[in-house]
Amino acid sequence: MLRVIRCTLVAASITLTGVGCHDATSPPNASPRNTRPTMSLEDNSLTALEVPPHETDPAIAGQWLNNHFVWLDPTADRRQKLFVHLPGTNNVPAQFTLLAKEAARLGYHVIVLMYPNTWAINICSNDPICEENVRLEVIDGIDRSNLIPVTPEHGIYNRLTKLLQYLVDRRLPDEGWSQFLENGEPAWSKIVMSGHSFGGSEATMLAKLHRMDRVTLFASPRDANTAGLPPAWVALGETPGERYYGLVHTRDPLSALTLASWRGPLGMLQFGTEAREDLSASPYGGTHMLLTERLPSTGSFANAHGSVSVDELTPLKKNTDGTPALNPDGTPIPLLIDAWRYLLEAPPTIAPPADLRVSADPGRCDAQVDLGAPTTTGGTPPVTVAASPPGPYGVGTTTVTWTATDGAGNTARAPQRVTVQDQQPPTVTAPQDVSTATDPGQATASVNTGSATATDNCPGVTVVAARNDGQALTAAYPVGQTHITWTGTDASGNTAAAIQTVTVVDQEPPALTVPADFAVNATSPSGAVVSYVASATDNVAGVVPVSCGPVAGSGFAIGTTRVTCMAADPSGNRASATFHVTVLDAPAQLGNLDESVAGLGLPSGIATSLTAKLNAALAAASVGDVVTACTKLQDLINETRAQAGKMIPMTDATLLVTEAERIRAVLGC
Repeated sequence: MLRVIRCTLVAASITLTGVGCHDATSPPNASPRNTRPTMSLEDNSLTALEVPPHETDPAIAGQWLNNHFVWLDPTADRRQKLFVHLPGTNNVPAQFTLLAKEAARLGYHVIVLMYPNTWAINICSNDPICEENVRLEVIDGIDRSNLIPVTPEHGIYNRLTKLLQYLVDRRLPDEGWSQFLENGEPAWSKIVMSGHSFGGSEATMLAKLHRMDRVTLFASPRDANTAGLPPAWVALGETPGERYYGLVHTRDPLSALTLASWRGPLGMLQFGTEAREDLSASPYGGTHMLLTERLPSTGSFANAHGSVSVDELTPLKKNTDGTPALNPDGTPIPLLIDAWRYLLEAPPTIAPPADLRVSADPGRCDAQVDLGAPTTTGGTPPVTVAASPPGPYGVGTTTVTWTATDGAGNTARAPQRVTVQDQQPPTVTAPQDVSTATDPGQATASVNTGSATATDNCPGVTVVAARNDGQALTAAYPVGQTHITWTGTDASGNTAAAIQTVTVVDQEPPALTVPADFAVNATSPSGAVVSYVASATDNVAGVVPVSCGPVAGSGFAIGTTRVTCMAADPSGNRASATFHVTVLDAPAQLGNLDESVAGLGLPSGIATSLTAKLNAALAAASVGDVVTACTKLQDLINETRAQAGKMIPMTDATLLVTEAERIRAVLGC
């Protein structure tokens, strides 16, 4: 049986019950003294209010009736948090005054709760289902196991709720107990749930069922399955792993099991491996798992299990002369005080807001972002938060570091990623449209298109040009319209385009070729059929048709006729040209024949004879004497034929006869 230390202090005519005045023992289930203790806030001493459980609820009777212990330090800055500690097997609240006082000095409202705890979990023989049922039955009193006799009025739920309601009803309102009740139930989110050994396992189950502000585990949990490992019920639930802290002695026979629960299912290893509090100093590298190897106050490691939180077992500071070191109020100073304070006010934890993905502000390459608010837990009030770097945030991903700083200067950091996306396309301005004519003699035009300009909310826009005919931008442009698409692409891949149109027109007429003026001999009284060739080529269309009038191959009257030729290309450009065709009449032909005879170099006799006949024919034809003209021409023909091969070479004779006969035809002989 562990010893319970009690004392009675008198101050300002009110009864106070404290610890450390004289020894008293009482069995774990003994009924409390039938007193109505009070607690002073006018006096600066740190004393406990002892509350008999049955006084909070008459239905709580029969067993587990040792007083609840309640603390509130009138000199501390209040955290507005409630520290609830659950004693281990067969322990009572009076055995945890040192730990409870430290919590009160840190500004917590403090309750060490008496509850059903007169057995160890080994009653289940490592049956995990049994262990879970026992844990739950101790909490709510609903019958799940025939191994324990807990009823709802004795369960932790009822005892804690009724005690809080008692404090609300019996204490001064400014003590602030009402904040820990919400809708008639404990306000779990404002509670630091703590426990030693059996009580620590109950605290673990409560934190699984409810989201606590923090969980402090002393030498617990200790439940195991048949393989000696943490059972399935030891797991995270409503309270996240970053809110769990623990302390266990290395010589505790079940320390390995406790550490296995911390490292594994409770997720405490993520904050670093365990640290020896006796070999290092707060903040212990930020770990959530503390070990100690200090010698218990009894001088024997056999008491290692309870030494982490039980008053009469925890090691105490001593002065250099070996006497106990004392607080100003005369209470001893535990060697574990720094570790306890760390567990209760370890650097705050901070959960950043969710990562953000936003668009850049219009016309800007960054964004002013509402980051949201982080969530902090723990730490010494007040806890302030700050984000770095501040906005605005540029396009891309920026890691914003949230820092929580508590009143003791402890810090915690967490990253939030802010991704700003540039979803704004650039603005592209194409050069002016171009209209031009084909280069001289060419089917195309050389064009200087100019360059497009582009602007964007972010730097780094590139612009490329593409012609719709697939040709290079500097290649010659064909007749018609060519569209150039100027596309701007920014560094984020956003694109925009503008169109430039290059219009090339063919304004060059075809090159028209016609004969020079020429003359032909009439072949009949009506004239002659005249042939000629006219052609045209175009810079674009190549050879183009030519139309002339009178057309080649048609009959031309005697005299001079003007021939007009025209050519048009597909663009409607036209070219025209004229030439003259003269159809020679009989007199003109006779004159020409006379010159031909003179040029043949014939003997003078024959030449004179032929010339005389031609002159006679010409004279007659000139005055319209067709008959005489025809006769004289026939005489020439006859003489030429007679002298063919003699005085007149055959070739010349043939020419003369042909010419004379044609003239006769013109005269209509």
